[in-house]
Amino acid sequence: MCGIAGIVSLDAQPILPPWPYNMGKALRHRGPDDEGYVFFCQNEEKVSCVGGDDTPSHTWQMQLPYSPKNNIAPSDAYMALVHRRLSILDVSAYGHQPMCDASRRFWISFNGEVYNYQELRQELLSLGHVFFSQTDTEVVLHAYIQWGTQCVQKFNGMWAFVIYDRVSKKLFCSRDRFGVKPFYYSFTKSFFVFASEQKAFFTLPFVQKNLNEEAVFDYLVLGRTEHRDEGFFKGIFELMPGHNLELQISSGSIRVEKYYELPFNTQQGQFSQKEAKKYAENVNMLLQDSVRLRLRSDVAVGACLSGGIDSSALVCMANSLRQSSEPLHVFTAIYPGMEVDESQWASKVVEATHAHWHTVQTKAEDILQSYQDLIYAQDIPFFGSSTLSQYKVMELIARNGIKVTLDGQGADELFSGYPNHFYTSLSHDFSRLLFGNVRYAHRAEKEPMKNFVRFLVRKSLIKWPFQVGYGYLKNSKYDFQLLQKDFWQKHAEQYYQQRQTSSSHLNEVLHHEFTGTQLKYLMRTADRNSMRHSVESRLPFVDDHRLVEYVFGVPSAYKLHLGQSKFLLRESMKGKMPEAVRQRWDKKGFATPEAMWFKNLKGELKTMLDDNLAPFVDVKKLREEWDYIFAQPLAGNTTGISRFVILSMWRKKFGV
Repeated sequence: MCGIAGIVSLDAQPILPPWPYNMGKALRHRGPDDEGYVFFCQNEEKVSCVGGDDTPSHTWQMQLPYSPKNNIAPSDAYMALVHRRLSILDVSAYGHQPMCDASRRFWISFNGEVYNYQELRQELLSLGHVFFSQTDTEVVLHAYIQWGTQCVQKFNGMWAFVIYDRVSKKLFCSRDRFGVKPFYYSFTKSFFVFASEQKAFFTLPFVQKNLNEEAVFDYLVLGRTEHRDEGFFKGIFELMPGHNLELQISSGSIRVEKYYELPFNTQQGQFSQKEAKKYAENVNMLLQDSVRLRLRSDVAVGACLSGGIDSSALVCMANSLRQSSEPLHVFTAIYPGMEVDESQWASKVVEATHAHWHTVQTKAEDILQSYQDLIYAQDIPFFGSSTLSQYKVMELIARNGIKVTLDGQGADELFSGYPNHFYTSLSHDFSRLLFGNVRYAHRAEKEPMKNFVRFLVRKSLIKWPFQVGYGYLKNSKYDFQLLQKDFWQKHAEQYYQQRQTSSSHLNEVLHHEFTGTQLKYLMRTADRNSMRHSVESRLPFVDDHRLVEYVFGVPSAYKLHLGQSKFLLRESMKGKMPEAVRQRWDKKGFATPEAMWFKNLKGELKTMLDDNLAPFVDVKKLREEWDYIFAQPLAGNTTGISRFVILSMWRKKFGV
């Protein structure tokens, strides 16, 4: 996992040498182990490989076609590729990037992991390809040389990369199927630029910081970020998941093409115990192989452990597949004595696997101490303190010398784990799923069915999926009253359009969350939090398309069964993890005691409500009613407060 960037001149204007260096410096946290720059000059024959302060001494000494030869950039380059390396596979100097083939025609700057690289390498060797290194990067490069743009169909993993063909003068850019790895780009009349993070663009004098008000509305009202290709910064675009981009440098033409669409089963289906057993066995087999591939590394691999079924399943499976005699290092956020604390569940997994357990306790003061750096790491506003909790876990992982970690993101969207999924399933066939199951509940002996009925009574059926499924800005009586009227009126159509997009088909809702909204946000925060601390986060539930496609091909009836969420995952792990954890009914997610923290920080948070909010929020009214807001029960109702504070801090941090 690394950081990539680049600049292309579209009208023969030379690239000033400091520009690529400054972009690389902004991405240093993504790859502190090595840095490399390649400059392609107006003189077609001249390619200059340049190193920097973080380029190891032994890399300078290598006699490879892509080894750095000097530390001074040429002044006549029409293109520059930038790479910051976090060494995971083949940590030797052979893995230096940007990398090229023996002919020096094709050049690559790569971020990510292609986990089936060993198998692809053997296939390419049989086709006559020759390799310098043992890296997956070189396999990706030769796969492109062999199969062209279709090479991405062969990859199992996460990636964002560019490959430049010096003969055709074509730059090929690709992002993985589900958007685990980030890729952003921008262009003017004179330049095309790309980078792993938006902050790198602002080191360039020709890229402006312009706020996108539509993104602010989506954040405050709809609870969404980056579901469009243009996000909070106008003119900076995200290459969407499952897309390729080709830039023809000679003409300046840009073509973006979708290469992948996740299929899904539109049938509810009729539950069958025999079919359920078959599905569960296949899920277990595919998940095992996903974890096995994601344990491939030349450095130590750890795991995040929340105590929920997702991370617990990964820890138990990884522990059974590892070939090391050393215990697996696992990391947990804890909140002793609080309702959100899940350490009792995590401890059961630790006991079963004999893992080396590390814990961190995030506190209220961390909001004041760490939010500034967290906001910088994330590039754009985030949602609440759960992101901070994950940030502190990644900090703990790095402090213990672990470079790679397994994480459980994606299981809720894949297997159906959120409360709104119950309502979606009910609304699909109200009479059958409600009255049939309630009648059955009188005779049911199984606890999940009884819990299901309790759940319905507790939550009330008058709510609809869109109300539960999306984070609208609903804070008691304030609803949208705190928004500036002109801001609301200007963007209200976005709100009403969103209300009309809810579906009553469970697999369709899961598909939407997996590919378009919820998971996309979680993957971005996971990438920024892990890479801020130079840690590679691997997601077995997300970036193995074989597992994802199989589960989305299963009828909805096997996702939610008798009120039990993630039924398939639970069944697939029977006998393979602590039973108490496997059968947990409650779901906390990455929960934090946010309401208590906010109460303790009421005064400090109020000082953060400044004119940065004024274009969107009636700050005067908000400050006047601040004490009244905090006098109300805050538990589960901190959404508006959190977004106001974070948006204000973000605008100040980025000067936008």
